Amino acid sequence: YTHKQDVAKANHTITRLCKEGKIQEAREMFEQMPERDVISWTALISGHVKCGMLEEARAFFDRADAVKNVIEDAYELFRQMPERNVVSWTIMVSGLAGDGKPNEVTFASVLCACGNLAGLNEGAQVHQVISKTIYHQESNFVVSALINMYSKCGDLEMARRAFDDGLIGHQDLVSWNSMIAAYAQHGHGFKAISVFEEMRKTGFEPNDVTYVGLLNACTHAGLVQEGLNYFNALLEDGSARVRDDHYTCVVDLYGRAGRLKEAYDLITGLSSLKDSAYAWGALLLGCNVHGEREIGRLAAERLLELEPENENSYVLLSNVYRVCGDWKEAEGVKSRMKGGGLKKQPGCSWIEVRNEFRVFVVGDRSSLHGDIHLLLWGLHEKMRKVEDLVLENVLMEENFL
Repeated sequence: YTHKQDVAKANHTITRLCKEGKIQEAREMFEQMPERDVISWTALISGHVKCGMLEEARAFFDRADAVKNVIEDAYELFRQMPERNVVSWTIMVSGLAGDGKPNEVTFASVLCACGNLAGLNEGAQVHQVISKTIYHQESNFVVSALINMYSKCGDLEMARRAFDDGLIGHQDLVSWNSMIAAYAQHGHGFKAISVFEEMRKTGFEPNDVTYVGLLNACTHAGLVQEGLNYFNALLEDGSARVRDDHYTCVVDLYGRAGRLKEAYDLITGLSSLKDSAYAWGALLLGCNVHGEREIGRLAAERLLELEPENENSYVLLSNVYRVCGDWKEAEGVKSRMKGGGLKKQPGCSWIEVRNEFRVFVVGDRSSLHGDIHLLLWGLHEKMRKVEDLVLENVLMEENFL
């Protein structure tokens, strides 16, 4: 192995150990590395955050100042990451901030972090700072980041205002795509279509990214026929590259509408989709929603062949069986999951109260939130005493709280 391969191999091991909840082993591997890159730091910090070890995560974050000395390499690694979370964004922003005055990349990174945290107030404050710079009117990159931030925070009115005012009528294709994606994210299919048609009237031709946003908008709004019409237009257009992402959107469109056989036939009829975990995952999700047992089983088995360590596939398949009332099969899936050493990653959420963040991790019973847990358990006991109370689609009692 070359030096780069050694680091990459160690990073992969750390990521796997963190995913399995073996934080101590991950830390030992990390400390033994002669050199670390930004991915090493991000993997370890992310692992601590996912396990609710926030103080330890912060301690490693403070040690990660070393990456600031290699900002260009760090940014290139960051750009190549297949998935980015708030931790990786935060480390990148720290490096950019320590490297000099904020530029459009810095602003865009901060806005993305605000969006991922649903930090509307913080994002708005950054917007005020940006409005006093040249980037407010001259950078499509920053304006698109503003649109995305407001969209993730649920403020579509401000997203539209940033789109309309930011470039004083000189939007580019990226900003148009961002606005379409914003409406798509919140299920406003007709508004996304309206922006798309408005974009066409101004002379912009859609690209492959435009159609992904448009198809997602139709999917989330249940506009099946409209989505199929736009997909056919994409196929006939010829100017935009047709990607597997577009076909996956159609699979998702069929799946959410309950047209699961058509979704299955689309996947099996295209060689590129047969090996697409995203396509099979979209189909499995549709089967979960509509309680389709047989196709759901086929989708899950194929998905597990492609991603044997993806615990979400087991969870979705178990849910399909439960919706169908097949509790024995559901328990069998759970046993397979445990036998493979997999477990569902704990969810994590946070709220800000009086300028203080309160973090909640599923399964956390720390004394910090003892009063809240007592209240939840009290409510749970009262609900159990109420006769004839039917809780539909509650999958596991231990997950209810």
